[in-house]
Amino acid sequence: MAPPVAVSPLIKTARYSALIAGIIYGKRRYDNLKPIAAEERRVEEAEKKVRDEQERIAKELREACSSSSSSSGGPDPSNTTTVLWTCSLLPCIKQHLSSLPIINKTFIFSYII
Repeated sequence: MAPPVAVSPLIKTARYSALIAGIIYGKRRYDNLKPIAAEERRVEEAEKKVRDEQERIAKELREACSSSSSSSGGPDPSNTTTVLWTCSLLPCIKQHLSSLPIINKTFIFSYII
């Protein structure tokens, strides 16, 4: 096997310069994207809290209606529109909706009705 060829100092300098330039670019890019990602995580966490609250309310409504309809031989609890009016839970819903942002009230009414 032949002995290795000596690499030109110009090529070595260019390689290390490119390496250092890449490290500097990566650090700047990371510092630029870090606050954006933090904001996205904060917004997602807030949306998750609202979504969990909506699911909890819907679950409470289903449980309350299924318990009252099963004891009285009422309507099928899977039909949320009929169950809602049969169980007369509108005051309960209004109480829960008053604590939620306006945009989410539309979601719950469209989900229930």
